[in-house]
Amino acid sequence: MSSRRDEAADALGAEMKIDSVSWSDLPETEADLYVNATPVGSSDADPPAIPERVLDNRPLVFDC
Repeated sequence: MSSRRDEAADALGAEMKIDSVSWSDLPETEADLYVNATPVGSSDADPPAIPERVLDNRPLVFDC
């Protein structure tokens, strides 16, 4: 669980009994799946939904 607001990720992670990762540390993770559950990225003017470095060395990306 990660969020641009670390306190939000910590709270939801605690509620769901899962670990949270700070947004700045997200590019260092090695998850098999990243899910964007926000409307960020739906407009061309939006910033990337996840830090672009997360996608380094990951040749397959799926966005729905």
